[in-house]
Amino acid sequence: MVISSNSEVYMGEVGANDEDFVNLFNLRNSIDNAASDDEGNIGFEWDAWIRCVDAYGCIGVDEVASDVVELVFPMLLKTICQLETAKNRDEIDLTTRRRIDLCIWSFMSLVLFIFYDSENHGMLEHAKLFLRLIQHDTLEDDGIISSCLYMVGLALGLAWESGRIVTELIEDEVLETVRMTLSSKKRKGSKLTAAVLAGLCFELSQKEEDEDSEEEREGDIEEADGFLHEEFTAIAKELDLLANEGGKKSGKKGKIAKNVFREVLNTINRAPDNEELDAIAVSKSKNIDVRTWFTYVRVQVLRFVLGSELSNWLAKSKDIRNMLKKKRMDGKFSLSGGDEYSHDDDDDVADTSIGGSASSRERKPNKELEKERTKQLHKERRAKEEELNN
Repeated sequence: MVISSNSEVYMGEVGANDEDFVNLFNLRNSIDNAASDDEGNIGFEWDAWIRCVDAYGCIGVDEVASDVVELVFPMLLKTICQLETAKNRDEIDLTTRRRIDLCIWSFMSLVLFIFYDSENHGMLEHAKLFLRLIQHDTLEDDGIISSCLYMVGLALGLAWESGRIVTELIEDEVLETVRMTLSSKKRKGSKLTAAVLAGLCFELSQKEEDEDSEEEREGDIEEADGFLHEEFTAIAKELDLLANEGGKKSGKKGKIAKNVFREVLNTINRAPDNEELDAIAVSKSKNIDVRTWFTYVRVQVLRFVLGSELSNWLAKSKDIRNMLKKKRMDGKFSLSGGDEYSHDDDDDVADTSIGGSASSRERKPNKELEKERTKQLHKERRAKEEELNN
């Protein structure tokens, strides 16, 4: 598999296929015990292998989605869930923690590519799992906590997108976890991610309020709104403290974090509609204008898979652009981010589909065939999700 500098993907003459992907996955048997050092570096072989599996699974999703669900997901979750089964933090060495963090990001990216724009039956369960991991007594690694918070945000967004009610979980568990992370003296790096999750939760709760009818907004719904208001008020106080902490003497990372704290605080205080957040750098020369925290989370996940090539993929792939947009109730996509990369669908520039080979841009896709293929893929995904949930 080759991902070239101009974002073309070449996976051999036959393109992405089950056999090659399974062979790639089975390389794990020879590198699983690759050497690591005392500083916790996970070894080049293992790092390169998991990133190749992740990239192949994402870019070749149409052909290998079933293999990802059956082979890769169980392996990733088994590695990640060591956090939950460990009786004390000393049971998990530094090398294993590094692998767990990488597995969380790999799981996030594969979940996004496989389940976006589908029914997403299991997303709330995924959110609950990673909330449990964050709350586990043995988890003190700030980087892993941050990664888990991103996964909670991604799962909530996918669940909301498919029509699930997410405010109940937000009220019961998410906001308390966010507030405790923001106020904890032990947490530093994960405070930024907790703030992002707070902004996302506020957006999703506002969207659900907007879509409720007047009759539905009586009784228990009103009580829930009052609770949400109190929680977001408490979170806003924490964000205000963090945004003004330490005066002007902050390093580069500190300034970035403070900007995020202020942006989330502004989101909660004024509830802007499609107001742009700070641009996110995707390469040394290109940024993405991000309008929502929903999009912010997904940009971070796409950066893990595509790196500096993200801007090229946004310019050439409608699938990637749609991942950054909120899907409305009418099935159309709202303007959420990455829209500066959009081109008219009637342009002569052929769209680069996920899973395409190096020659995929040389011809226009058959739209009717593509629609049938997409319907069949969604049907298979839903059947697989229902099988896993039973």
